[in-house]
Amino acid sequence: MAISIEHFTRALLASKGALVERDGDALVVVADPELSGALGLAEYQRLVFEPTHGDPHTVTVDYDAPIFDRMGRLVAQMGRMAVAGAARADLKPIDPEAELERALTIVNSVYRFRTCVVVEAAYVGSLVE
Repeated sequence: MAISIEHFTRALLASKGALVERDGDALVVVADPELSGALGLAEYQRLVFEPTHGDPHTVTVDYDAPIFDRMGRLVAQMGRMAVAGAARADLKPIDPEAELERALTIVNSVYRFRTCVVVEAAYVGSLVE
C-alpha cells in the first residue's frame, strides 16, 4: 500500500509532537522550536503539496524539496522497524481428554475432565541488530 507524501508528512510531524491540521489544499503546522529548526520551518507554517501554489508564505513539499531531505534525517533518527504478517495456520482439532490420558500420568488418582475452552495464541517474533 503506497501512501502519499502528504500523509507521510502529516504522520511524521504528528509523531514528533507537532499540531497538524488540514486547511483546504494545505497542512497548517504548529511545531516547537526544536522541530521547526530541524526542518527549517517557522513555528506556524503552511505546507502545500502542489508546486504551482503561489503563496510565498507557504512551503512546498515534494520529493525534490529541501524539507523532504530534512524529514529524511528525522526518520533516520527514529530507528528501523518492519512488520510482517504471517498466513493464518489451520489448527488441527484435538481431543483434550485423549491428550490428557496420553500425556499425563497420575498414580492412584481419578481425574474428571470438566470443560474445554478454545483459545488462540499470538506469536510475536523480533530481530534486533
